Amino acid sequence: MILQSEPKYRQDPGDLARLYTRSNQNEMVPLSALVTSRWVTGPDLLPHFNGFPAAKVNGNAASGYSSGQAIAAMEEVAEEVLPHGYTFAWSGLAFEEKKSGGTSMMAFVFGLIIVFLVLAAQYESWTLPGSVMMAVPFGVLGALSANWLRALKTTCISRSAFSC
Repeated sequence: MILQSEPKYRQDPGDLARLYTRSNQNEMVPLSALVTSRWVTGPDLLPHFNGFPAAKVNGNAASGYSSGQAIAAMEEVAEEVLPHGYTFAWSGLAFEEKKSGGTSMMAFVFGLIIVFLVLAAQYESWTLPGSVMMAVPFGVLGALSANWLRALKTTCISRSAFSC
């Protein structure tokens, strides 16, 4: 039950005595006959998330680890530690990262299709763009081989369809 009233009618806990509720015999009963009010101490803020009582946990990835690895570690810990009936949800940047995690491969495929169609329009041919596009994997392979031969370190920027 959610009660609403003007602020002047809900400033004092004694104002609850003026409220009525329906009994199981369908009669109106004053709420003061059912409950009592008293002052107690409690937390200043009761956080809620998606309509549920919540506890906010903030964290950052340690140096040398990606945000995707930190999210995965937090999920593992939550699965092990949280009791039955408790769950977790992401918000902010972590939520956006989880939501867009599988879209990089789809964007790559759509990019290849657009490049193919642009090249097909430019060369006015359906076969020539395929041979032009086949040069791209060899260029990427050459760049990665040059990095490997020079012993340059690569870092994983984010989790995607490709493993780091």
